[in-house]
Amino acid sequence: MKTTRLTLFCLIAALCAAAPAFAGLIAHYAIQADDSPLVIEDLSGSGRDAAFVDTQDPPAPVYVEGYPCAENGALRFNGTTQHVDASGRFGNGIYLNSAVTVAMWVKGPAQNDMRVFSEGSTASNNPLVTIGTRSPTDGTVKLYIRGSTTVERFSTRVAFDNTWHHIAWVDKRVGAGANMLAQSFVYIDGVLDSAFTYVRPLFTGTNALNTMTIGAIRRATISNRFTGVIDDVRIYDHALSPEEVSALVVPPCAGCAVQGDPDYYDTEITGVTIGGPAGNAAGWYRILATAADGTGDPIWYTIVASNPAWSEVWAAAGTTGALQALLRPGAWTITVTADDHPLCKDGAVSVQTITVTDKPMLVAHFPFDGGVADASGNGNHGTFMGGAPNYVEGFDGTPGGALQLDGVDDYVNVTQVRGLPLCLSNDLTVAFWVKGLKQSDRRMFSEGMSTNTTPLYNVGTHNTGANGKADIFIRSLGASYGHAYSDREVLDGQWHHVAWVDGNGAAVLYIDGIRDAAALSYDRGLIGPMSMDRTAIGAVLRATASNFLAGALDDVRLYNYALSPEEVLALIPEPDDCPVEGDTHCLGLSYVGPEGGVEGVYTFTCDAVDDSGDPMFYVFVLRDESMEFVRQIGPQAEPSADFNLTPGTWIVEVEVDDSIWCRDRAADAGCSVTVVVRTEPPFLVTHLDMNGDLADGAVGGNHGAAIKAVAAGGTWEVVEVEPDFNEGFDCASPGAVEFFGDAAPGMVRLAHANHMPIVSKSSFTVAAWVRGLPQADRRVFALSSSTNIQGLFTLGTHNAGADGTLDFFLRDDAGTALKDHAHSAGIVFDGTWHHFAWADNNGRVVLYIDGRPDATDFSYARPAVFAPDTTTLGGIIRLSRLASDPPANPMTSFFDGMIDDVRLYNYALSPAEAADLAAMRPDHCCPERGDTHCTGIEVAGGPLAGLFTVTATGYDDSRDAVLYVFKADNGAGTVLEPVSQTGNVAVFDLTPGTWTISALADDDPECGDVASDAVCTAEVIVLRCPIEGDTHCLGLAVEGGPGEGPYTVTCTASDDSGDPILYAFTAEDESGTVLEPVSQDDNIAVFDLTEGVWTITVIVDDDPTCDDQAEDAVCTVQVIVVTAGTKFKRGDANADGKIDIADAVCVLGYLFGPPSDSCKQKVRDCADAADANDDGKVDIADAVKVLGHLFGGAGALPDPFAECGTDPTEDDLGCESFAPCKN
Repeated sequence: MKTTRLTLFCLIAALCAAAPAFAGLIAHYAIQADDSPLVIEDLSGSGRDAAFVDTQDPPAPVYVEGYPCAENGALRFNGTTQHVDASGRFGNGIYLNSAVTVAMWVKGPAQNDMRVFSEGSTASNNPLVTIGTRSPTDGTVKLYIRGSTTVERFSTRVAFDNTWHHIAWVDKRVGAGANMLAQSFVYIDGVLDSAFTYVRPLFTGTNALNTMTIGAIRRATISNRFTGVIDDVRIYDHALSPEEVSALVVPPCAGCAVQGDPDYYDTEITGVTIGGPAGNAAGWYRILATAADGTGDPIWYTIVASNPAWSEVWAAAGTTGALQALLRPGAWTITVTADDHPLCKDGAVSVQTITVTDKPMLVAHFPFDGGVADASGNGNHGTFMGGAPNYVEGFDGTPGGALQLDGVDDYVNVTQVRGLPLCLSNDLTVAFWVKGLKQSDRRMFSEGMSTNTTPLYNVGTHNTGANGKADIFIRSLGASYGHAYSDREVLDGQWHHVAWVDGNGAAVLYIDGIRDAAALSYDRGLIGPMSMDRTAIGAVLRATASNFLAGALDDVRLYNYALSPEEVLALIPEPDDCPVEGDTHCLGLSYVGPEGGVEGVYTFTCDAVDDSGDPMFYVFVLRDESMEFVRQIGPQAEPSADFNLTPGTWIVEVEVDDSIWCRDRAADAGCSVTVVVRTEPPFLVTHLDMNGDLADGAVGGNHGAAIKAVAAGGTWEVVEVEPDFNEGFDCASPGAVEFFGDAAPGMVRLAHANHMPIVSKSSFTVAAWVRGLPQADRRVFALSSSTNIQGLFTLGTHNAGADGTLDFFLRDDAGTALKDHAHSAGIVFDGTWHHFAWADNNGRVVLYIDGRPDATDFSYARPAVFAPDTTTLGGIIRLSRLASDPPANPMTSFFDGMIDDVRLYNYALSPAEAADLAAMRPDHCCPERGDTHCTGIEVAGGPLAGLFTVTATGYDDSRDAVLYVFKADNGAGTVLEPVSQTGNVAVFDLTPGTWTISALADDDPECGDVASDAVCTAEVIVLRCPIEGDTHCLGLAVEGGPGEGPYTVTCTASDDSGDPILYAFTAEDESGTVLEPVSQDDNIAVFDLTEGVWTITVIVDDDPTCDDQAEDAVCTVQVIVVTAGTKFKRGDANADGKIDIADAVCVLGYLFGPPSDSCKQKVRDCADAADANDDGKVDIADAVKVLGHLFGGAGALPDPFAECGTDPTEDDLGCESFAPCKN
């Protein structure tokens, strides 16, 4: 760490005003005296220490007070023996960075051509990048760069006047290529002093930079030594912004006004005016600023006009506030700074914005009808130069309507008021009429620069010969374009209309309203700002005029937009005698060219007719496959034109007419034809028909071999195996190669004998028949490298899902996926044969599936780095996988299915050719022998009559879908078809008997090729009655009783087969009396039971005719029926079984007779019988009741009377016994 010796005051001042260290600081030489005075330490941390060099012995560095007030903080250079050297610390040079900033503090007198910073070369005096002084008198900064070219610029402000000043040079590239555009900014004391755009010189070969010095130039010797003091040198590898440069500048420790002083912040901007074209159109703007200083100090103005990106900057600095700036459309910031002491940073700042519009308009129009005034209304008037103007008859016959130029000194100087210079606009059009004789290197229109001969925008005559053709030439700081010459003559003594249309660098020429072959395509960004302050008609105008046109000009029009072809044509008046409708017709366009359609000269001939017999002219236009204009021939009288065509797809158009000037072109006046030019004649490179071998039947000789990978000794070995063949798409057997996916991993590798890999052709086709079920991430066709794991070109199944679509993947050798998977809209993998053809025309792809174009756009950019050396079918092989740790299987993505008839072409098939390949599959074909086998049959159902389900199993050797035909035969003449069938499952409805069920397996019922084992059979016995019954009684429930009367019996039962259940009910008492139900509804029966013990039985069954009663088919229940009292007959008091007068006597005897009367006991045994009137007591009324019944006609006695029964009336009487009602 260096020791720092500062006074307390200077230390505080330095700390308070320290400059920031921005990112990208690659060297920082603070220059501070310490214990190692000969080492200038780099404080950036980059390790680029420099050395103090002094040719006197011993070296005598002198450290003096630095800026601001840093004791021993700067190095004084004596101008004769001393410099600081950092050579070899910056590689190929600081200046070769895309951007650089060099900043430092300097203090010294004005001196002649000395350097404070430089880069050079010990091998040559030529390369230099330097910052230094200009002359002994003016003290300004000189920026000098010399390599392949020389750049020299000077500051406006003085930086060498024996006081401290800060210098910052910011330089950055804004273009690329051999001529690299750059912008440079010079700042003095943190304020932008000047800005300019230039082309960076090249520093290669003998111009290579290898030295960097402070205070001198180091080449083979040391020169241009500076006399003065240098401090705080900073070098950045990027362009500092204006704010960052300003932050490097800190006020001095003394000499600046402080608050309370009269001149503290006493400079004030009093006015800023921005003058320019009306409507803020593009063009020249003048910015004027005024300011006042309270103490009368001199004021320094800086005016900057910048766009938002600072890609274009105009700057002016001086004691008067004025800036002339050429502003193109867009937003601009106008920054005005006024200061009396810039280092004190107490000046005034004004910031304004302006938007320059880009409204399309006619910028200038010169009819030349007796004058050179601008008729557009924009005020861009001309001044005729060279003497008195000469006006002649115009193109349209107007007397004095054209300007005749003498070719000696005549031209029109156009005042740039609004929208000029024209080349300021991104889009523009220059249109005019011209008449003259053939001449060389003259100008009809030109824009240039008064202070520089380089920038030019010209429309003129051929620059090297008087051939009558037009010439377009554009040149600016960054590059030059042209000369572009017209095919047709414009100087032949006749009037011709010329229109140059420039659409932001895509520029074309029209002659007489018809597009010409002359065209330019250039990058306006690379060409740089065309800051031209001169616009001229009839000459080139820079500092002086030259290249004068000899001829007449008329109706000159300048537009700030690109006219359309229709707008160009509209500038040409149509003759009065033109017909309403054209009658010239193109009947066809044919061509002949080299045999095989290879590159060379192709002659195109138009067959046309004009109904009126007028002479016809022809215009031929050549376009590339993107329909971009390439070249034009005509208009000409010849019906044929030659184009030299290189490989690719070209479109040639022709239009025929009988008049250039009339716009009556017929609807069928144009024809076109497309030509595909090949690098070699089209042919079939490789053809594997797969009919029992893998031989290539085409010219390539790229035979195939079946391979697989075998693990061996910790690695993998690829060995050849016998291929598996199967039936092909056309039923040929063997006719296709069969692949088994992961179950038996393998693939076919094609030899690269000739014309391989197929993707080396600019156009090619891969075509094949494939058959496979939907599967994920498998490959049918693949191109790979044995040395690079990245490069792949594959066609296969969907990479992420088994949806049956075809997948395309392309990755170059660098690992960049150029097509990261694209999938077909159509289905290719569904278990049936499909044909695909990949027709690839230099990356523009049409995929044909079964002869029809697929909807997916597979087009891609052909890879720049892709060198496959392996072609495979059915998978991918990358031998480079063996280099991994541990070695990986080099083979992946195994296809499961069949591939047949693989064809590789060296051109993209046409739609008709792709359809022809797909049509090769016959509508119907049969193999020589059947290959479909039935392996088994299973029957479910029975044993009773009803539905039986039959399932058959089988397979097909060719992976065809297996079709099954089912039958059921009972041997008695009844043959049944299934009642339903789905695939290999059929359902029969069988009746009782013995049936033979058969299943025939086949792949095509129309072919008589049934294999010997194609039929499976099974015998089925169908029973009428089951062996064991399946109807079960689950229980009985009885409602009723306990007395005599109706009883309801309910049975619960089930049937295993769901058949209807039949119920048989009976009731039997102890005496053997059996009763049937008095009523029955299904499982509910009603019995009328008398007193006694009854057994109720139910038998359940589903078919009473079958002797298959189940063990639990019977349920029983016992019911005990009792009476409510002793039965008797009303009125039979003596219990003799009849009612007569004796019963009345018995009642009386009971009532009035002696105890021995027999009736007393009989009435006591059954008082209810003696109660003839049923009033609940036995008295004389009962005897009367009996007599009334017998003799008085009183009717029947109360029940029970006619029959034995119990007493329905509750009373206190009873009946213990009544003999007549016991039976």
